[in-house]
Amino acid sequence: MSTEAVLTVVTSMTGVLGLVVAWLVWRDARRKDTTAAAEEHIKRLIETALQPVRDRQRDLVSRLETLTRQQGEQQRQQQEMVDRLGRTLDRMAVMQTKIDVYWKTVENLAMDAAKIIHSPDPRRRHIDELLEAYREHCITPAQRTELRKLLEQIVDWEPGQDLGFPIHAGEQFAAAFVLSTMDLVAAMREVGEQ
Repeated sequence: MSTEAVLTVVTSMTGVLGLVVAWLVWRDARRKDTTAAAEEHIKRLIETALQPVRDRQRDLVSRLETLTRQQGEQQRQQQEMVDRLGRTLDRMAVMQTKIDVYWKTVENLAMDAAKIIHSPDPRRRHIDELLEAYREHCITPAQRTELRKLLEQIVDWEPGQDLGFPIHAGEQFAAAFVLSTMDLVAAMREVGEQ
């Protein structure tokens, strides 16, 4: 082969080789463009698919923040209510103490009035037994009814009237006081026992 032929072959091969290299570069560039476009397309698909999830997440976070604020407000209101209830209970305890003193005084006065009516006279033995049961807080309902009737007779007694037992000075007032406090003392006793 001649030099000219060799040069022609080498030139041809160089041209072919240049074409191959150009084609490879073009293909590689196109592949990069295609890959970049495909990646971009995939990213857009993923973004589109994830958008409802992000929207839902934003909505849930907003709801959670609202619920957290509401819960804080409710806890604050509950604490206020507990504080007010505590103050109310403290006041009630003070009032109960004052009422207990009052009721104890009323009970003591009723017992003192019952002592005034109590007499060693044998004709008054029956009423004395009822008064003792009343003072010892062991009076039955039937005895209470009977004592009430006898005390009403004492309150309504007028000089010259015979009740079967004597009435002494001050006993009418004492009987009226025992009558007016009898139910209160019994009710106070029941409340105190609870």
